Amino acid sequence: YCFIWVWDGFRIIDVRFMDVSKTTEIANVVKQLETQHQVKRENVVIDADGVGGGVVDLLPGCVSFINNGSVIKMEDGKDNFKNLKVQTFFKSSEIVNNGQVYVDPHVASTQIEGEPLATRLKREMRVIRRKNQMKDGKIDLIDKNEMKTKLGHSPDGAEGFMMRFYLVLKPKPSYYVV
Repeated sequence: YCFIWVWDGFRIIDVRFMDVSKTTEIANVVKQLETQHQVKRENVVIDADGVGGGVVDLLPGCVSFINNGSVIKMEDGKDNFKNLKVQTFFKSSEIVNNGQVYVDPHVASTQIEGEPLATRLKREMRVIRRKNQMKDGKIDLIDKNEMKTKLGHSPDGAEGFMMRFYLVLKPKPSYYVV
């Protein structure tokens, strides 16, 4: 599935999910949600891997998320991760565990394959686990195939959910050109 989460701060206010989709269809839904919820393109995060790369091309100005991208250096030193995806999952976990995320009831109860979306998301988040420390000391997650085996499907909802927190990690510009 392709999940498109709409956030207001750390509150999920809308969601769309599509089974096998074309890049143009995904981009059109994103554009519709941008208009409906008055979201600036600079606040749209797109998974640039696979099909998402084509979506990034169709949405100039969006934020491109590269799962295997470089870790963002943090002032607190919490940046010893294998890649950006792992770092962002850990940041999302920190914020969720602090009780800062809220899902509007109409979103939580949305049905996907006969199950409330909130239930599916919780199941997906629960299978995402830390792997034993790598030889180089980096923190990693268990393999995605292991997650798929445990779930019976890919953790697509959790991956889309996690990308919201890239905007928390991503450095803000220190200067502007006006």
